This record gives sequence, structure tokens and C-alpha cells, in this order.
Amino acid sequence: MVLIAAAILILAVGASSLISSRFFAEEYAEVLKSKMVVVGETLRSQLDRLLTLGIPLQELVGFEEQCQEILKEFKEVSYAMVVDPTGKILFHNDPAQHNKTLTCPTTLQAIKNGKENIQICLEGKEEYYEILLPILDARGKSMAFVRVGVPVKVISQKTRDLVAYSAGVALISLGAGILLLVFGLSAWVTKPLLKLVAVIGEIRKRGTDFSRRVEIHSRDEIGELATSFNHLIEDLQKTTVSKDYVNNILESMIDSLIVVDSRGAIQTVNRAASILLGYGQEELIGKPIDAILTTSKGKELEIRAGKNGFENQEAYFKTKDGRKVPILFGRSVMQDDEGHLTRMVISGRDITERKRTEEERENIIQQLQKALAEVKQLSGLLPICASCKKIRDDKGYWNQIESYIHEHSEAQFSHSICPECFKKLYPDFAEIADQTQPDS
Repeated sequence: MVLIAAAILILAVGASSLISSRFFAEEYAEVLKSKMVVVGETLRSQLDRLLTLGIPLQELVGFEEQCQEILKEFKEVSYAMVVDPTGKILFHNDPAQHNKTLTCPTTLQAIKNGKENIQICLEGKEEYYEILLPILDARGKSMAFVRVGVPVKVISQKTRDLVAYSAGVALISLGAGILLLVFGLSAWVTKPLLKLVAVIGEIRKRGTDFSRRVEIHSRDEIGELATSFNHLIEDLQKTTVSKDYVNNILESMIDSLIVVDSRGAIQTVNRAASILLGYGQEELIGKPIDAILTTSKGKELEIRAGKNGFENQEAYFKTKDGRKVPILFGRSVMQDDEGHLTRMVISGRDITERKRTEEERENIIQQLQKALAEVKQLSGLLPICASCKKIRDDKGYWNQIESYIHEHSEAQFSHSICPECFKKLYPDFAEIADQTQPDS
């Protein structure tokens, strides 16, 4: 009986170990895949955040340190890197691999397909589970790929450990061991992973909202994964402060600021531009820039044609109520690695008061010029007859003095007669005229 019981026990332990090892290998493989997804999504999120600030991928500095931190945080991960669409390594946890080209056919084919993929890749003589996540540019084209790999042998190693552990527990209590194994895996692996996946899904939906945490307090690998994940989220939350800081600066600017895409559609607008144009900020998103910006001649501005930036050019903003606001504006462009325009930043300053002052000054100058044009002055030597007092003009003709002065000035004449001439012309009335004069 003892031998039969021992044989049954050994058979039960062997069957239990075989079943549990296979089950654990599958589950742990899913854990590693989930972990790779977390790591890959973390790296991709960091890259996307840097790229949204307008920093070209080739000019990023220090991202290899991020890859090295991943290996420190996740012990199972063997490599973390960023490669371009040709398989050339741009960033790697091992700086010696920088600028090398991948040789794994499976990886190169996945890069060529340009889609997110989890696969097994052969590097040398060792197999790896690896995840490949594309990084898209503004046009939805893959500009780079995040590649994270975990050795397949990690699963077999973990499986052997579990078999030894489960065998020991089964020798003490086979039934209790089976129950603990089934319910333990469900409680320690599946449910925590579901929590982790749920949190990842919420973060992906909310974008830069990193307030959610994974509530897993176990001390096993899943607990370490949850703890590491929470640390990464905290780090990301700290790094987003700089973005909020920049947004606050943009919102507090006095000048208008508008960001458009390569098609000329408005993507971002600050508060100053919204107030000046009379639109809500959400109303302007998606509008073509030509709908609100024109040249001083009223024509649509060819803002999308050029790639070079400029500043201090005059144009007009067209407000929501139909007014034209004169502005002094400039633009700067952002391009991808191939030199294609991806975004354009337009700034505008309201110069209504300056234009009004210039118009008033121009009116005053025109009035002065008109007044000067109407003013006619007599100057120089005037030939005048000593007897009849006629004046000779430039053509040699003699003109009455009143005719000449009237023609060359704005003076008007009113004829009368002086007392001396009155006595000469009318001597008979001279005495009467003297009597009527007032006493001196």
C-alpha cells in the first residue's frame, strides 16, 4: 500500500507539476508580453511628448539614458532601443550599438510592415520575445520604432523554479497545493495584470493625465512590475510640469499665437488670439488659417507655400464680426527629418493704434501739402513803372498792379480814393472834405 500510495503520489506530483508548469509558462509569457507593452508604451509616450514640443528625433539628447533606466527598472528586459524605418539603431541601452543596423529578418519584416507587433526574434543563438511599437509623425507615417526584448529562457527558468516549488508543496498536501496553485495564479497574476492593463488603457485615453496608479501591493514579480510602473508614471507626471509651464506662458502672452499644420489648418491658438479674433478657442481649431489672416491688400495669404520663416510683416486678422484688425506678424516653420513642413507657428501683434496714428499723421501732412500748394508768394525784384505803377511780368507784358498781385497771391482788392487824390480830382469839394475830417 505504501508503494502504491507513493506511486500515486509521485504520479500526482508529476502530473501536477507538468500541468502547473505549462500553465505558468503561458501565463508568465503573457506577463512578460504585458511588461514589454508597458515598457514600450512608456518609451513611446516619452518620445511622443518630446516630439510634440517640436524637437526633431535626430536632435534628441540623452534618450539612451532612458533606455538604460528601463533595464535597471525591469530586470527581465535584455534590450531597449529606438530604430528608424531602415533598421538603423538611433538609441540603445548599450551606446556601442548606436548607428548599427538590425540583422534579424523577423524584425526587419515587422518594421517594413510598419505595425505594432509582438514576436519571437533570434539574436545570435538566443531567442527573445520582443515588442515593436511604431512612432508616427504628423502625417501618420512611421518615423521610428521602439523595440524591447526579453529572453525566452526567462520563462523556462521561472517555470523550473515554479515546478520545484509546487512539487514541495504537493508533497505536503497535494490537494491544498493544487488549490493554492489555481487560486494563487488567478489572484497574483491574472487579476493584477487586468488591473495593470486597465490602468494602461485609462492612461492611453486620458493622454497626459498620469494621476491613476496601479493598486497592487504584492511583493512578487507582478508587485514589482506594478511598483516600477507606478514609479514610471510618477516620473512622467513630473516631466509634464514643463509642458504645463510652457502652456501657461503661451496663454499669458500679450501677442496672438497660432499653430497650423502642413495643410494650413489651425491646431493650437492662445487666449490673446482668441480674444482679438472674437472666437472661442475651440471654434478656431480646424479652421484654415486663410479664413482669419489676409494681406494688407485683402488677398489670401500664401502662408502654406513657403518654408522659410519671417517676421515683422503687416497683414490683417479677420474677426468673427467681420472687422479687419491690422497686425504685425511673423512665422517660423518646423520640419521633419526629410525637410517636409510639419507645423508652422504664427505670431501677431495688434497695431491698430499705430496704424491710426500713422493715418492721422499722413492726413496732417496731406493737409499741409495742400495748404502750401495753395499759397502763392511774391518774391524777388518786381519791375514797376515809376509813373503809372504797372508791373512787368515774365513775358514782358505790363499789368495793372492790382491784377498782377491778384494773380500771384490770394489778395483781393477793394477800390477807394485817398485824400490827396481826392483834392486833385475834385478841388471844388476839397474844402468840404477837410471840414468833415475828424480832429487830429
